Amino acid sequence: YTPEKNKTMRGFVIAEYPYDVEFLNDKVETVYSYRNLPRAVLFTPLVNRTKEVLDLALQLKSLGKKFKGKLNVYLQDADPKMVRKYKLQGNATFMIFGLDKENSKYRFEAKVFTDKIDVDALTEFTQRFLEGRVQRYIRSAEVNKDDLEEPVYPVVAKTFEQVVNDPKKHVFIRFYDKMMQRFNDQFQMRKEWFKVAKHYVNNTRDVVIAE
Repeated sequence: YTPEKNKTMRGFVIAEYPYDVEFLNDKVETVYSYRNLPRAVLFTPLVNRTKEVLDLALQLKSLGKKFKGKLNVYLQDADPKMVRKYKLQGNATFMIFGLDKENSKYRFEAKVFTDKIDVDALTEFTQRFLEGRVQRYIRSAEVNKDDLEEPVYPVVAKTFEQVVNDPKKHVFIRFYDKMMQRFNDQFQMRKEWFKVAKHYVNNTRDVVIAE
């Protein structure tokens, strides 16, 4: 990308990469939405790997061409910030982002590549996504089994819909930050929440006190 040839990064991407692969970094994320299509991103460390980056791009071209007009395909540097944000593992992680308000994520869980990308596997996964046959990826903690025996029902991201939006229950949920629990006022609040929970656990079955 050079300012002399194209006035904007967006113009450059549209002109140079009409359907296959865009090279992006985290400073030009606005380019992501210019076609109003879902985006498929292969996150992998790219620093000082110029030849490998070009090889990866060539491999991804077939994916971009196959799904032209259905989604955008990107190759993005998995820098430490990105690794933390999406809990990336291994050499590369393939993730598809939907168009809804929450930017739903659909993650290819299998190992993507060793010396080269398994384009056939990514193609099959992408096709299943477009057909609505891939479950949404939710970054979530696990439920501690010991907590299930407590009067306050533990809720994590992947159990939220099932527990909190249960139409057969009246659910009261306390949102908290684990890091703040150690402060006295937060600790006292949790003690009171447990008192409420014990009362309802003993007196009714259609009320859930959660956190």
